Amino acid sequence: MPPGQPAASHGLLNRQSGQRWLKKWKTDNAETFLALTNPDAWKNRHMAAFGSLTDGITRACQLWQLDSTPADLQLVVRHVRYRASASRDGQGGDGF
Repeated sequence: MPPGQPAASHGLLNRQSGQRWLKKWKTDNAETFLALTNPDAWKNRHMAAFGSLTDGITRACQLWQLDSTPADLQLVVRHVRYRASASRDGQGGDGF
């Protein structure tokens, strides 16, 4: 493009028109934009999830799942680390 000629004369958008178009497209296509830029967030917000909490469980205490961190309690003695974690059932009660 020769200097001094407007971009529109060559069939191109100027910067403001492009920015306006992109802003409108992002607004009109928010879900698509999220899927392209952050697939994990899109999956968590927009994908349906089907399942069963009891799938394959046929008796009491057949499956235990604990969620904890090893940093709950940490003791270092002579450069040896000892870790302890605590958990409780999800049925309420008085706690630990």
